[in-house]
Amino acid sequence: MSGLKVDVRPDGIYVWAFMDFKRDTTDEWICTLRQVMNEYDTRNEHLRCLAYFSESALPTPYSTSQAISMLRDRPKSLSISAAMISENSLMFGVVRFAMQQAQRVDFIRLCKSEQEALAWLDERHTLFEANGQL
Repeated sequence: MSGLKVDVRPDGIYVWAFMDFKRDTTDEWICTLRQVMNEYDTRNEHLRCLAYFSESALPTPYSTSQAISMLRDRPKSLSISAAMISENSLMFGVVRFAMQQAQRVDFIRLCKSEQEALAWLDERHTLFEANGQL
């Protein structure tokens, strides 16, 4: 069983809760996210994601390389915003490393609280609604 739980809030925000980064968790995350990104890109909709990393969700070389590939290969026309909250400070270091390996990652925000994350996602969505893109 994977260490990933995915839900969609009533406001349309995808919530990704990571308990670990074992290979099956990473594969499920990447496969699901790629599918969702393609759907949103096709419909020209704003994909909003809120990611929670538990203290036990320690990055692995495999999960890091898959995240970098996903960042590099995402549809360039996709309007996406991803806010991340972690109980483990090591996770933010790995996220920053992955962000440095890809271009144009201004759609990712590392947050200290759910309130901060949701406020930023709402700001980004307001911009998307006003302009039709980000």
